[in-house]
Amino acid sequence: MTVIKIDNNPETFLQTMTFLKKEHPDLAFISYLDGEYGYRVILYNSIVYQFALKQKEQKKFIVGLCFIGNTFFLKHYCDLIIEVQDIAFQWESLQTGGAETDYSNTNHLPVSIPYIGNYGGHSFYKKGYYNIVYEQILINLKLSNIFFTYHCAASIQTSGEYGNFNFCPNMFELKTGKINNNLYSTKNDFFKEIECNTDYNFIKLTSYTNFIKNTEKNDNIVVWIRNTGLESTANMPKEIYTALFSYCIANKKHLYIFLDLFKVPVPENEYLHVCDFRLHNQPLFDEFVKICNKSYLYVGSDSGSSWIASYYTKANCLIYNTQWNFSLITNPQPTFKTKEDLITMLDSKYISSDKLLE
Repeated sequence: MTVIKIDNNPETFLQTMTFLKKEHPDLAFISYLDGEYGYRVILYNSIVYQFALKQKEQKKFIVGLCFIGNTFFLKHYCDLIIEVQDIAFQWESLQTGGAETDYSNTNHLPVSIPYIGNYGGHSFYKKGYYNIVYEQILINLKLSNIFFTYHCAASIQTSGEYGNFNFCPNMFELKTGKINNNLYSTKNDFFKEIECNTDYNFIKLTSYTNFIKNTEKNDNIVVWIRNTGLESTANMPKEIYTALFSYCIANKKHLYIFLDLFKVPVPENEYLHVCDFRLHNQPLFDEFVKICNKSYLYVGSDSGSSWIASYYTKANCLIYNTQWNFSLITNPQPTFKTKEDLITMLDSKYISSDKLLE
């Protein structure tokens, strides 16, 4: 698998694709997914995976595109990844204010100007980014096999459909791409093996990226301290992460700390390491995945970052159980509700060779 890094000018993308089409005239292309991180985990592991599988069966050369820090989503089934070295294609300015509260409205389109504020409900965080120049280039390339640009949030799915957004509460109604120049949708029989939980609009899936979790113990632990203004009841409570800080200091465990849109104070200590891998307030998840892979444990809330750790890394996961219970739908992991439960689970992992407590 090869990664080509390009700037955020759509013309650079056109030049790159023109070259690749000469080398591989019948290539298959996967456009970017944007929006909620957790939902991207589900979609990449289901409908995108099924598209890629179909292309592999036909021995197509598969090219995928993502923005910086997201190659881990694609590297398991793409032959080549185009990684845009920015959080979006070219723009004239950044939006830093203007919190939006109507993100679930069906008329709420993906944004054309990136947002770098700390309101988690802003459309840029919920639905992602849309660039009409890039979409027009996709039309002009006349690709016979393509997974369209896709924008996703927990309640509403949108597919670019070459610029004509189709809003629908059920993802199985969307026209998602083309196979051998024929439009298909997620309602098509091609995806009949994918089940949908209608209560949450979640796809029920079995992950094809079956990472073997680390069995050899080391002193590295990762925590993602979820702390955002959206759905704050799912944030990690202060008593949980401060107890984790104290545990790691007392037991000489190196804790790698990823902070959210709202930062929390971290004491200065040789065992506490703040990992500030972000660009314009967007996480560089490739770095997160690398650190998780080198760590024995991951601790996080039941949200998107934890789903990434569960599906795409070798870290053994301990999940703070919120009222959402989404982990029951996606990728069940051992859960805890109190700081005492967490400390008990940590002791169990390091003191004995038993499996993680259920």
